Amino acid sequence: MFQINRNFVAGDLTPAMLSPNQDAKTAPNIVSTTPSMPSGPTRESLLAAIASLDLTSLAPATDTDESTRILCQQAQSGPVPCAAVCVLPKFVALAKTELAGSGVKVATVVNFPEGVAATEEVERQSRGAIADGVDEIDVVWNWRKFTLGDENGALAPIRAVAEAVAGSNQSEQIVVKVILETAALESDSVYDAAHLVLHRLCGYGADSLPAGAEEDPDYVSPFSSAARTHLKFLKTSTGQLAMSKSDPTPVSYENKSTGATPAAVRALAEAINDVGARSVGIKVSGGVRTVEDAVGYLDIVSTKLDGELEGRFRIGASNVYGKLVSAVESHGV
Repeated sequence: MFQINRNFVAGDLTPAMLSPNQDAKTAPNIVSTTPSMPSGPTRESLLAAIASLDLTSLAPATDTDESTRILCQQAQSGPVPCAAVCVLPKFVALAKTELAGSGVKVATVVNFPEGVAATEEVERQSRGAIADGVDEIDVVWNWRKFTLGDENGALAPIRAVAEAVAGSNQSEQIVVKVILETAALESDSVYDAAHLVLHRLCGYGADSLPAGAEEDPDYVSPFSSAARTHLKFLKTSTGQLAMSKSDPTPVSYENKSTGATPAAVRALAEAINDVGARSVGIKVSGGVRTVEDAVGYLDIVSTKLDGELEGRFRIGASNVYGKLVSAVESHGV
């Protein structure tokens, strides 16, 4: 695996998204969607971005066996292999065959893209993917319930996936990534969402109960040892939020990104650091279209995330792959 080095990203990259007195918990989620890159990326940072890429195709209307084979070939054929391909559940078995022996993982999505499937359906989707040999599952939590204050309901899809993984005979190898849909959340809620997942569900950080829980005989702790074991990434977005804008929700989408933003990624890093979840990383997805986007987000994570970085950064995208490869080639050998 190509290891991320804190020192090689692109010189002094300081994405200018926060004012000097603003922290990631309260930073606007709408200021900009592009990390600032005052200097060009190094060859090493470009290779690290490719090696962190989940090469993705999640288009039910156009994805086919042939397009899946092409995606898998791309993931293996660059200057370094990609981390994974992310495909629809029906293509998992084919992707496993195409990528056998390559070291490239096969990821799929569950409860996607809306995040509103019943728990039983989430479990069914998870078991099917596991049976087909999936290596990684990206699950959309029920962010709508989070915005309405139903924490256990919001966390239920994550718990369902994690427990399906824990109950399988491939449990040690399977990684769970949680799609928080950060662009659908108010700016000051992104940190809270990440903290809820890591602290209440996974049990990272100091013990605490929500206000009034000790006096409430009906309170049920959301803690899941399976989630603590298998949840390895917080992911920003489905990349398909724009398709859901007509849905009735308590969220105003006006002037918001429908994917990742630098402020949201900083908020995720801050939550991870605050609870000491040093085995959890960040997957940036939604709107990563340029070399500057990819390397800029790599820089944010490499400078903001505490602890060992190897294996803790991913990019979910497809169109940026060719641009990264071309940029590497322009650097020469």
